[in-house]
Amino acid sequence: MTLHRSLLVAASIGAGLLQAACLAGSNEVNPIDPLGLEGQTGGGGDTHGSNGLKSESFVLAMDDLWASTSAAFDGNNTALGTMEGSQAGVDTLEYAARIALPTGNHGGPNMLWPGEGMLASTSGWTTGPLAAQQKYDLFAVMLAHLNPFGEEEDIRLSGAALAPGNMPLGEQSMYTFKEALWVVYENASGLQLEVWPLENLSGVCVQKTAQATKTRLCGQYARTHCPVTVRTDYETHCTYDATVDAWTSCEGHPAIQTWLKADGWLTLYPGCAPRPQ
Repeated sequence: MTLHRSLLVAASIGAGLLQAACLAGSNEVNPIDPLGLEGQTGGGGDTHGSNGLKSESFVLAMDDLWASTSAAFDGNNTALGTMEGSQAGVDTLEYAARIALPTGNHGGPNMLWPGEGMLASTSGWTTGPLAAQQKYDLFAVMLAHLNPFGEEEDIRLSGAALAPGNMPLGEQSMYTFKEALWVVYENASGLQLEVWPLENLSGVCVQKTAQATKTRLCGQYARTHCPVTVRTDYETHCTYDATVDAWTSCEGHPAIQTWLKADGWLTLYPGCAPRPQ
């Protein structure tokens, strides 16, 4: 499957500019914070981490990442070997492993990549390929971690595919800004990457919501080469589950919901911030 090859070509041409303009000169991806997990009624889990996966790196490496999910996360996976040969691939692999592999497990051609068990659905990747929905789960959580601005921001995620655990309620309550729903699936047109901004985000961005969301994901390529579709009709096309106080699916596809701390949106959506008077 081709994941918008034109995006990769454009990203290659403009890599230096993006690094200077959007990534604040940083060449390293900081690891996700150690994960705190909380079990929820109705299945699934709740987790938090830091949002710092370079948009540029994911854009350049996502075709290889997709290919890598069709084999076990081990030394025989040629797509993983390809990713280890570029900085973009290394950045992306670090997040993919931490999200998908069980805590304490290492994978990849040289067994360099530790897991932190964020997703429960992908725990079998160390021994075999991922099923279709497991691939979608991985890509949805990867999308939620994209950040082109070089300044990490704490996020909270929930969804049926996440591992249950023990995130303290006091910590959970720190994340009050309902950001978005992240949905990945395939149809006759190919792979679909969708994000549905929630009420708090649309409330501060208003008419800028769609463009600000694409900028959060794709940086300078937001207007011309961003493969993500922004949807605004979650109230009529997504399902809310009161038992977990979260939106859990959109049009029948499992969703990952994200929250930010009260002022976290200022980092990820700077174009929506009020101008000084």
